[in-house]
Amino acid sequence: MRTGILFILFSFSAWNHAFCKNEPFVIPTKTIVPLYIQDPKAPDLVHASGLLKKYVFELVQSKLQETEKAPGKKWICLKQNPELHPDGFMLSVEKNRLIIEGGTRKGTTYGVIHLLESLGCKYLSPDFQVVPHLSVLNIPSQKTLEKPANDVRIINLYFPENEVYRDWLRLNSIEERYPEGYFVHTFHRLVPWETYFSSHPDYFALVNGKRSIDQLCPSNPEVRNLIARKLETEMKLQPGKQTWSVSQNDNFSYCHCDQCLKMIEEEGSPSGPIISLVNDIAARFPDKTISTLAYQYSRKAPSKIKPLKNVEVMLCTIELHRQASIDQNPECADLKKDMEDWGTCCQQLFLWDYTINFNHSISPFPNLHTLQPNILFFAKNHVNALFEQSNSTTGYEFSELKAWLLSKLLWNPNLDVNKEIREFTERYYGAASQAILDYIGALETALKETESKLWIYEHPVVHQN
Repeated sequence: MRTGILFILFSFSAWNHAFCKNEPFVIPTKTIVPLYIQDPKAPDLVHASGLLKKYVFELVQSKLQETEKAPGKKWICLKQNPELHPDGFMLSVEKNRLIIEGGTRKGTTYGVIHLLESLGCKYLSPDFQVVPHLSVLNIPSQKTLEKPANDVRIINLYFPENEVYRDWLRLNSIEERYPEGYFVHTFHRLVPWETYFSSHPDYFALVNGKRSIDQLCPSNPEVRNLIARKLETEMKLQPGKQTWSVSQNDNFSYCHCDQCLKMIEEEGSPSGPIISLVNDIAARFPDKTISTLAYQYSRKAPSKIKPLKNVEVMLCTIELHRQASIDQNPECADLKKDMEDWGTCCQQLFLWDYTINFNHSISPFPNLHTLQPNILFFAKNHVNALFEQSNSTTGYEFSELKAWLLSKLLWNPNLDVNKEIREFTERYYGAASQAILDYIGALETALKETESKLWIYEHPVVHQN
């Protein structure tokens, strides 16, 4: 598994209707409009107000002037509403008032961004933004309520390292959610072989009759105690972090000692000993979330033991071909079964997906048509967090378009994908947009006609014929 840097986000407008008898909220050019901030010390309200001030001035050269009380005439109000989803927002617009209220995480910021996007502002890549210059801001009378489909929305690799870009695309970062050093593949950090292997080889996996430094032995009681003590120390150093990873190292080895083999046989999967270990740790830290991997040999869910409610399972799709959506690809039958099983037994299912050709990221990899059906399939199977390992780096194949589309789908899997692709290409590629759309269509047609497969480690020469 590779990490770097962008979770299922199903944004929906629960209702979005105009007040038929009310007029729009209008901001003429070069005017001053009162701005009331419910709590001037709340970080998200401070950030949202700065964003709104900046772009209102860029759009119409008008200024928002903070006021301590909500005035009686035309005014804008920013506030937090703990009853909303932490990243959700509600936009209320009438003739003399514009109220943006958001959840306690980034809801108000996302509400402001939603408004700015409706006025024509777009953040298409870290170095390409569209901001129109208008003579008047005319905001239709409405009430709009939105929340994401997924609590975690991460796109991997470099674009989302830009915090402004990340906010506009409503994405999270690994650092926001996970402690430093405790995202994935943490067995070595928790019980380093350099410290323990020579004196306690039994702490490590029995592979082909020999103890191996590749993995830990998850059934060893002292290994569990060491992990708990290490986490207790680390949690004091990073007290603000909620989710901590106890997960296998990135290789194919796993323990075959008598106790582990007994659990594997009983559970029908090497995930059995891992979930047993993780449940033990989660029970010791009931106020924290303990995350682990369902990855390669541990991808199949155990048949009996169930993850505790404060256990997060990261299910990974690394083995799949990418030419068709998971739901429509017969080769994905095992993965579909695994996802359904984890979705049934696990209360916190995190999906790690791959939309990139690791070996040749500049080469054509026509998988845009699979993104929406896959994210919809994840949502159907109780995924509530999503990490997209994508090619969001300058110069890679359609990296800007793919990151844009993924971010939109992570927020709302039911949007009109063709509309989003056309809007992006028209704004980003300008006069070349139709040629780009034709090229995307030609790639998808050739892929289907030749019945070729897409693999995340393939060389482009495999498609030469």
